[in-house]
Amino acid sequence: MAETSARRIRINNPDLSQSEKSSLNADYATGSTTLTVISNFGFQDNDYAVVGEPGTEKAEASDITGTTGNITINISATLKFNHSTGTPIYRSEYNQVEVSKMPSGGAWSVLDTVGIKWDNHETIYIDQGGVNADSYRFRFKNSVSGNTSEYGPTITGAGFSKNQVGRMVENVRDTVRDPNRKIVSDNEIIRFLTQAKNIIRAKRRDWYFWEKEDLGSITTIASTRKYDLDDISTRIDSIRDIRYRDTTISPVKLYQIEWFPRVQFDKTKQDESETSSDTIGIYTVLPPDSSSDSGYIEIDPSPLTTSGGSFYVRYFEYDADFEDVADTTSIPFPHILEDYAISKCEEIKGNDARAKLYRNLFDPVEKVGNRNDRRKLTGVALLEQMQRDQNRPSSQPKSIRKFIGRNPVDRTYRRRLTTNRDQLVEDYFDPQRGIL
Repeated sequence: MAETSARRIRINNPDLSQSEKSSLNADYATGSTTLTVISNFGFQDNDYAVVGEPGTEKAEASDITGTTGNITINISATLKFNHSTGTPIYRSEYNQVEVSKMPSGGAWSVLDTVGIKWDNHETIYIDQGGVNADSYRFRFKNSVSGNTSEYGPTITGAGFSKNQVGRMVENVRDTVRDPNRKIVSDNEIIRFLTQAKNIIRAKRRDWYFWEKEDLGSITTIASTRKYDLDDISTRIDSIRDIRYRDTTISPVKLYQIEWFPRVQFDKTKQDESETSSDTIGIYTVLPPDSSSDSGYIEIDPSPLTTSGGSFYVRYFEYDADFEDVADTTSIPFPHILEDYAISKCEEIKGNDARAKLYRNLFDPVEKVGNRNDRRKLTGVALLEQMQRDQNRPSSQPKSIRKFIGRNPVDRTYRRRLTTNRDQLVEDYFDPQRGIL
């Protein structure tokens, strides 16, 4: 018999916590198409009345055909269950979920449209025959008006990867024993994960896992010193270094330019009569403002030629704030973010001991005595150790060059175009070794 496969698609129901809400002012008996409520304000034709607390047994919905006076809501069909006075009633724009599928190399098509399961916090759809390579997305739909929501995030048949927010949310819920979202919402957990990311970001601005390189997005403009880093990324935390590729000379040169602090940089450009040149020597970094999220670089001297050169920038780009389950993190150990979110959830539950335990796993209070005892390394301390390991070559000497020349920084950054092999040996490296 041929094997079959299936994929289980879990869809979070619409969050009605911010929607219009009322409650029954008289018992409801199945068979009736009217609901007597405290107030019908905010409920209108083609909306859906969700009777009962979403996620609880016997919660159900029917579309609204109109209202009478101030205390009556008319519905198109009788409800399945009786409901007592005081039962909450919520307004919902949607009553269905439209599930779409895209096979690998194929196009999107609607797989099915199913009713929202109001007696649960999520609606589950089973795709018989689905495989890991398939992609799925969904949106909510009003079967009366035909209105739809925006599509939710795209997920694969393989489920969430370990660095996706969706997987982290699932892991947090498993740990705090809140699978049905009775304690915290997904949005709250996502907010806690973002807070953890921001704490890690605040620890240092040069985490190795956020390092990136841009090869020439910014090119020179004649007589222009200031360039917007947003042209590379709007989330630049800091600059590691900048190289300049000068195409006005032959052969083309690619060399480091030197960073100067603001005061020192201002000193070098105080001569307003300085002539322009395509041999760029130094730069400084200017802070963000209302026009730029990442800030600017300012160079000296001002370029002589438009597009005469380009900047190769190594920089650190932090993760964007998490917004939905499809977002990802570059942090190599996502469980660190989970530990922080778990601690916040345990605070909400009132379990201070577990909250402290997981907060300490996220950011250990005790110092690690032996750097080789990795059993004690958790959370931010583990990232710090990884950072130190990343900065140290494995199974190689720290350097094969001995930097011994006179005025080494000046020669490295400012007089690069006139150097040759013999000068490099004389100025920078140990001639007895003969190493270049």
